[in-house]
Order: sequence, then C-alpha cells, then structure tokens
Amino acid sequence: MRLLEMKEVEALVRRVAGTPGWARWPASVWETARRPLFALVAASLRNTEDKPIPRSTAGFLEALVQGALERTEQLKTDAHTALQRLAALTLSSGGTIPQGEFGAEPDIQPLLTTALVVRRGRTLSFTLPVIEQYFGAQALLTGVVKPDTAWASLASFDRWRDAVVIAVGSGSWERTSALLIDLAGRYPGAASWVVEKALSEHFSPAGDKDAPDLPDGAECARRLRTALAVWIEAVKPLSERTRLVGAEGRLVTIAARCEGARVITVAWPPEASPTLVSGGELPRQWQSPIPEGALWKRSQRVDSTESAWPWKVSLRWLREEFEHVLSSKALPLRDTSPNRAERRWAIARLLMDQHRNLLHPPISADVALTKVRQVLTLLAGSTDTEYVTLGGRWWSAHPSVQPKDLREFASDLEAGRGVGPDGRLHRPWAVPDRAESPRSRWGWGLYSREAQLRFVQEVYPAALDIYEEAVTTWMPRLGPTLDWACALPIRLTGIIEWDQEDKPSLHYYVSPLPLGAKTEVVVTATSSDSDLARSLRSREDIEKSVAALSERSPAAVPWFRHIYTDTRVHLSGNTPATDLAYKWIAYHLQHLSLVTFGYRLPESN
Repeated sequence: MRLLEMKEVEALVRRVAGTPGWARWPASVWETARRPLFALVAASLRNTEDKPIPRSTAGFLEALVQGALERTEQLKTDAHTALQRLAALTLSSGGTIPQGEFGAEPDIQPLLTTALVVRRGRTLSFTLPVIEQYFGAQALLTGVVKPDTAWASLASFDRWRDAVVIAVGSGSWERTSALLIDLAGRYPGAASWVVEKALSEHFSPAGDKDAPDLPDGAECARRLRTALAVWIEAVKPLSERTRLVGAEGRLVTIAARCEGARVITVAWPPEASPTLVSGGELPRQWQSPIPEGALWKRSQRVDSTESAWPWKVSLRWLREEFEHVLSSKALPLRDTSPNRAERRWAIARLLMDQHRNLLHPPISADVALTKVRQVLTLLAGSTDTEYVTLGGRWWSAHPSVQPKDLREFASDLEAGRGVGPDGRLHRPWAVPDRAESPRSRWGWGLYSREAQLRFVQEVYPAALDIYEEAVTTWMPRLGPTLDWACALPIRLTGIIEWDQEDKPSLHYYVSPLPLGAKTEVVVTATSSDSDLARSLRSREDIEKSVAALSERSPAAVPWFRHIYTDTRVHLSGNTPATDLAYKWIAYHLQHLSLVTFGYRLPESN
C-alpha cells in the first residue's frame, strides 16, 4: 500500500479527530503516520483527551495493539503467556505454524477465544501482524524468547524487527539494555535503527503529568556511560577516531544532573576529568557554559516514560562525532588507494597556492618537495592535532591538513610515489582539454564531451574503491546493514547526458554482482531516448537488481535502499573520488541513524 502524502494525512486526521494536530510531530512519527492505518491511530488518539499522540514508531505500534486488546474481554494472564509463546513460534517461522507445534486442542482453545488468533485448517496465525509483533515484544521482555533466537541471523532479525522496536520502546532499563547490548554486539546497524524507531526524539508529551521522575544525576550518568560504551565497542575502529575515546581506549568521563524532564550532561577526556565528578553527579554550582577542560556541556529534555532514553541520547553523541570524523575525509587507507593519490594532488596544489586553478596544470615534484620542507621547518614543535594554514588561507574544507599529512606527502615525493616520468605531479583524472571554449568560464565548459565521459569513467570506479575500503576497514560490523556495502560486490550502471548548454548530468543505479566478482562501473554516453536511458527511467533494471539480491543474499534486501539517481557531474574539485565516496558513506549511515538526516559534508574546492 502506498504512503500517504502530507495533505492526505492532514485530511484524514481532521476528518476523524475534527482538528489537524499534526504539525509538531517528530520526523519519525510523521513517517509512521503516512501509513493509513497509523494515521487513523493518530486521529483516534487526537480525539481522546487522556491519550497523547505517540512520539515514536514503537508508541504507534503499542497504541494500535492496545486498542485491539481493550475490545478483548477474554485476555487472562494464562492466555497472555500463551500468546507470547505463539508469537515466538510464528515470528520464527514466517507468520503461520502447524497447530501441533503449539500444543493439543485444550491448549489452542484459549487462544482462539481471545479473537486475536485465527485457525485456518490445521494452522495457527495471529489476526494482524502488528498483534503478533506486540506479543513477540512481550516474549522478548519476559524472557520467553532469548535474544540469540530473535537475531540468530540478519534474516531472523528482519522477522522480529518490529517486535524489537516495541520491546525497546516499552521495556525497563535493565531488560531493554540487555536486548540492545546483545543486538549491538551482533548487528550494530540494526541496533541503531531500532533505537531511532523505538524512542521519542525529544521529550515527554505535553500534559503528561503522570510521567515518572528521572533517576538522580549519578544514575543517569551511569546509564549514559553504559550505553555509550556499547556503541563505541560495536562500531570500532571508526569510533576510536572520535573524541569519545581517549588514550589507551579509555572512554570519556560523564557527569549529569536532572532538572525536571531535562538532563544536563558534561563530558571530559578521560585524562582530564575533575575529581569532583568521580561519582557521576554534576554539582549544581557548575552553571558556566562549559567547565574548564570539558568536551561539551549539553542540556536536553528526555521522555522519562521511555526507560531506554540513555541509548538515544548516547547515540546522538556518537552521531555528532561521526559527522566530525567524516567531515575531515581523512580515514587512513592503503598506500595505493585513489584517496592517497588525490590527497597528494590536493596538498601539492595548496602548497603551490594553485587550489583554485580550474585547469589543473602539472606541478614540479622538486619544487613541491622544497616547499613542503620549508613549511615543516616552520612547524617544528607543532602537534599533529593542529591544522595548517596553506595557500594564504585557513583550509577548512578538504583535505584537513595536519603536520603528519605534510610529512607523509614529503615522504611520498622523496620515494617518487605519484611522480610522473617528467618529474611532475599530475592530476589523477582527466583534465580540461578546451580552455579556449566560449563556455570556459564555467568548470564544465573547459572539458569536451569526451573528456567529461573519461572523467566520470575514471572517478566513479575510484570512488567505489574508496567506499568499499573505508567500510570494510573502518566500519566492518556495519557492513551487513549498510546499503551498498551489504550488497557487495556491485555494479554501478549509468549514462551521461548533456543539456542544450553542454552541461553534463549522470543517471545511474546500483545492482549486485555474483559473489566473488569485482565491483565495477559501466558508464556510457547516450541520448535521452536511447534504450538504456528508457530502461533506467522505467526502473525495470532496478527491480531486476533487487530480485537478484533477494536470490543471492536475501538478508541484505531490507537494507539495500539505493535506487535510481540523477546527479550533476562535478569536474573541478581536487578530490572528486574521495568526496563522492564520503558522500555515499554519510548518506548510507543516515539510514541507520548514525548520521543526522539531511547532513551534508563540507564542499571541497
């Protein structure tokens, strides 16, 4: 069933509740409410004074089931336990089980009496999938089902995912933490996805006077640190490049205090934490914006009715740190990586103050080596955490140049790496070939169509190379749930077209290749009315690629979200392959809530 548009949700809620009441919904709830059934739930709750609209996907699921349970008079304690056991069986087997798997007729009759279970022939199933998921959640929380059963494999987790969302959104701190610790240890991408879906974005619903008090500051700090430690361990080694991990792998020190529904936290590097906060309680006399030596001081409202809120808050911290790491575009890769070649070229252009020259002329290796040695002499005594001013300006985009980068650059030149037979450094990709073109004042106008096509055919394979190495090296445990990474090896198929001004655009999609094949890029130039162009726009090939992935790696299908893409061709940058690879990584991490939705990497020059 298709998702509703904004105007349709508004109209449906207004029709049922008599008032829109949707404008301030969080993004996660808005996405949930686009499904017609959940929009009706929102409308009915909007029309009930003592039932606020849920602020999370888990809240919607629970509200939907509670409405059904309120109409069921026969739901006794014994039946509730039996429904949990049935859910464990049906979720593990795809929704329906032979009735003999559950028990004899006397065992089955109480289930049928609840009107939540239906018997068809000699099989049993729940009347609605959401009810099955609800009792699956209860089975997880009560221990009827062990976590290693629910996510013994990624395919198994896919059947249980909504049940896990409900469990995390409604369970106790101890029980939800036990679930998330186990899930994050196996599939951290799935765990971050669950936390985002299960928990509210900001704070308790307005008017909820019965919301419980938060624990004291020391206990909040302990819970936040527990959750953060799990996230850090689950996404190593990428997490070790953040400020959250200090020397020798020690975690930041966290102190907290509570003021109503607001939690105020301060974090220090482990080697700089003051003795006053050793117990985790943030003293009330500390009212300054950021205490001396601290990494941050933050104040945020949380929903105290959701015991797992520390998992959401600590995930937000990790997300912000990931964005900082990705912004530098400087994850170390192998010496022969296209990323390394691009960094050499970018640093050379910065040293020679040519980073704005659209023609990308070659640079003498000897002159660049002399220049970098002069800069390193001036930087004697500087730490590797400092950034360097080159080319008459502070370079705040890419690459993030530090003394260690300059030493590496000098070492490469001394060894002759990246130096051509003519003793000069050259751009790794196609360069302008028509500087006298009438459109040469535009970056794309400096390139002939042949050069533009060659540029794309060189840069996109390099970008996929960087993407694949960065994921497998720095975030290997996220790979099974990370968009393209879960489908590797892949083929990027695209066409390049030109408008009336000869401005190029690229249209492409990604499809899985047989295991053991090598990731590849196939980009051709064609007209908009060609068979290939029509095939791309009809989505036929995309549907075939998803079907192929389902046959080859079925567990990857729910995580493989990428579809047909239209994009401009950026020709003038110093590091186009690196920029493209990091853009893909950031976009794919958004789907796991490990990067903020809508986050954009800094543009390179």
